[in-house]
Amino acid sequence: MTEEWRKGVEAIFGQTAPSFKKSSLPQLIPSTEGPGVDVAEGPVVPAGDPAAPYEEPGSGVPRDLHPPPPPLHGHDGGVMSVVFSRDGTKIVSGSKDNTIRVWDASTGQVQKVLEGHSRKCTSVAISGDGSWIVSGSYDKTVRIWDARTGKVQRVLEGHSRPVKTVALSWDGSRICSGSSDNTVRVWERSTGVVQSVLKGHTGGVHSVAFSQDGKWIASGAWDTTLRVWDASLTTCSLHKVLRGHPNAVSSVAFSGDGTRIVSGSYDHTVRIWDLSTGDVMRNMEGHTYLVTSIAISRDGGKVVSGSYDKTVRVWDASTGEVQRVLEGHNDTIRSVAFSPDGRRVASGGDYNTIRIWDVGAPAALSH
Repeated sequence: MTEEWRKGVEAIFGQTAPSFKKSSLPQLIPSTEGPGVDVAEGPVVPAGDPAAPYEEPGSGVPRDLHPPPPPLHGHDGGVMSVVFSRDGTKIVSGSKDNTIRVWDASTGQVQKVLEGHSRKCTSVAISGDGSWIVSGSYDKTVRIWDARTGKVQRVLEGHSRPVKTVALSWDGSRICSGSSDNTVRVWERSTGVVQSVLKGHTGGVHSVAFSQDGKWIASGAWDTTLRVWDASLTTCSLHKVLRGHPNAVSSVAFSGDGTRIVSGSYDHTVRIWDLSTGDVMRNMEGHTYLVTSIAISRDGGKVVSGSYDKTVRVWDASTGEVQRVLEGHNDTIRSVAFSPDGRRVASGGDYNTIRIWDVGAPAALSH
């Protein structure tokens, strides 16, 4: 890394640049997002067909021969976040167009558009009963919405820079948010009061997640670390720091039983960690560019990942082997999510669209 490059990163991102491998870095482009932005908006795109796969012919990677599902259109900007409702009937998405949309997961029709954020919506979550939605935005706020009326119930303020990620505890009593201000905040949902401000990351926080039992919070950040926080008490505390990714940690998730953490990184890999020991159980390689989002099925058997390489990959969590490579997006994939039964995957990306993939049926693969 050159000194000029490092100074450029610090000038744009407002924080110290880690010593990343040059091949893993996104292109730095002029940003209109202001101080504290820690994700470049686009990769260096190879010349030629923008939809062409990155893998060379004969690479041996299994590729799905089924035609891609039709995209869901509605957003006027890139889709930053997608999530299924707990009953699998709805998909909620957040976009660069500042809006949140609620979709019928069966028909692909938009049921509601939520407007109120003044800048792009980076992350969304939905309560277990589907009655309210939480969102985070570059406008530095976290918002709680009534899913039935589309009205804002509460605006949570406190972060000093863009909110990059939000998560809900399984019982819906707490909200967790991560920001470019390097902090994680835990809020009481019913009152909007901050219960804890978790400090320790030295770079913007890209992703946060609750364990299903509510005892743990995981956070992944630009500083290349995962941090696990003890959330069993009202005031949270640091439990463990997991190191191993040589590049930014973009996405984190807990397995349903809370024994494993899955992470995606700008080092192009997906990793599975043992929570009790902090050791890496699986290091899954295959993406050819930055991994932006990961999710794990509720039964813990499958992991899905999305990337700047425009592919969605489904992995066997027990072996680390790729099961399917799903192609159809024409630009960076920003978010992926499993349906509750693990048979469908939703993906959203920079081409303003969402796709819903059937991953429960046996795949027709090409090698």
